[in-house]
Amino acid sequence: MTKILCIGGSTVNQGTFEKINQALHKNGFLNDWAVIIANHQYLQFCNHKKDIEYLKKFILQSHFPQKDAVLVYQQQDYPIIPGNIYILPDFLNCIYENQFISTTIKTVNDVPVIEISNIQEVVQEDLDWIGSIGSIGSLDFPCIDRRMIELSSIRPHKIAGLILAGMGGDGAEGLIEIAKNGGSVAIQDPNECYHPESIGQTASMPKAAIDMATQQNIK
Repeated sequence: MTKILCIGGSTVNQGTFEKINQALHKNGFLNDWAVIIANHQYLQFCNHKKDIEYLKKFILQSHFPQKDAVLVYQQQDYPIIPGNIYILPDFLNCIYENQFISTTIKTVNDVPVIEISNIQEVVQEDLDWIGSIGSIGSLDFPCIDRRMIELSSIRPHKIAGLILAGMGGDGAEGLIEIAKNGGSVAIQDPNECYHPESIGQTASMPKAAIDMATQQNIK
C-alpha cells in the first residue's frame, strides 16, 4: 500500500513551498509517504516566464532542492513512490515543445502512476481560446479536483489531501472525495491567505473547500 499526500493550491503565500519542503524532510514524513503538488500559478508568480527550463531551475533549486523532487512534464509514466515529491505542470507551463500536456493518475499492475501524454499540437487559435476563457473550473491546470478524485478512487492505497491558498474553488470537490473514501484532509486557514499580487482574493479556494465540507458534514 502506497501512502500519497496531494497538496493543491494556486496563489499561495510567499514562502509556503519552502516551509512545506522543510517540514517534509524534518519530521521524516517522506520515509512513508509520496507527495504530489498541484499548483496553478508556479510561473505566473515567478517573474512571468513561460520556459520549462526556467521552471525546473526555479522549483528544483528554490523550493525543493533535494534530489527527491520530480518535475512531471515528460511523456511517460511516473511511478508514485514514497520518498518522492512530484510537481505537476500548471496552466502556464502545460505547453511543452508545442504540445498540450495531459495528466492522469491511475494504477498499473496495482502501482499508482502519474501518466503524462502530449495530446495535440498547439496552434495560435488554441492559445487565444484559452486566454479568452482564463482559468475556470476544469480548465485549471493542473486540475486539483481531477487529480484528487483520481487518487481517491485507487485502492488499496492511503490518500490524504491538503488545500492551500488560491483563487476560485478548484480542489474542494476532490478533497471531499478523499474524505468520503476514508482519507485524511486539511485546509489552510483562510485568514492566513495572502499574496501581494492578489490582495484579498487568495482565501477563496480554502473557503470553497470549507463550505463544501460543512455542507456535507465532513470534519
